[in-house]
Amino acid sequence: MSGGWVETPSTFGREDSLVGTLCVPAEGADSATPLVVFLNAGIIHRTGPNRLYVQLARALARDGFPSLRFDLSGIGDSGRSGASQGSLREGVRADIASALEFASEASEASRFVLLGLCSGADHALDAGARRDDVVGTVLFDLNVDRTVGYHVRHYLRRVLRPRIWWNVLTGRHRSTRALFQRLGLGNPDPAPQPRGSTFATALTTEEGEDALRRVVGRAAPILAVFTGGVEYQYNHRGQMRRLFSDVPLGARLTELYRPASDHTFTDPEERAWLIRTTVDWMTARLGASTTPAGGAGP
Repeated sequence: MSGGWVETPSTFGREDSLVGTLCVPAEGADSATPLVVFLNAGIIHRTGPNRLYVQLARALARDGFPSLRFDLSGIGDSGRSGASQGSLREGVRADIASALEFASEASEASRFVLLGLCSGADHALDAGARRDDVVGTVLFDLNVDRTVGYHVRHYLRRVLRPRIWWNVLTGRHRSTRALFQRLGLGNPDPAPQPRGSTFATALTTEEGEDALRRVVGRAAPILAVFTGGVEYQYNHRGQMRRLFSDVPLGARLTELYRPASDHTFTDPEERAWLIRTTVDWMTARLGASTTPAGGAGP
């Protein structure tokens, strides 16, 4: 026990192959308070990038929220179960189901919030849409497609930069190089790399829309935070809401943009902002005294 929380390492799931850390308030948690389940950011260990998940879990515990941060199969300390079958996405869903079952037994929690960064955000939205006991999702740098508004801002900012025009005039800009190549005056550039997520479990826009409809249909709140670290796919607050404009998100979605932060919240001040913002949102929207998802409320 230390500073208001108790942490317990645990194994669970198929063949006890999954490894996690249960973090609960030292004074215990109200049975109505949801338990937060942290999902790996890519292939990063359950501590999270720059120990973000550890710091956030302990901050949540100080505010009364229990949590479980665990490694998906084949990541960090978790092994690959011999019983694993199906696609990668199905395997992730099975791991999350095992984590929620374990958390429920270990803490008597019956309501959950799924939280993830990058691919973890995709996993959180996907799994959260499929379970009635998931009453909220916290998404950091969810993979989203570009919108018209994205492209307008992207190119307008570049048109207004003198350095861009200098690169064009001196042949350094890729558009100029491409023209020279077509004229046979330059060396070919290396093959372009795909942009966006390379994870096989990333949701398509159609899948994301379907998942959001299910989540909103249960009146479960969503916190989505985007950083300047994913400027290649998100560059202004409100882009997610506009991308999914056919989904009645309303007040269920809290969408924030933090352009000064990188993708892994390396800067301590940016990380502290994210932790404080998440804890405040959790307390306001999903604390023990708030209305459970599906009931009345904004």
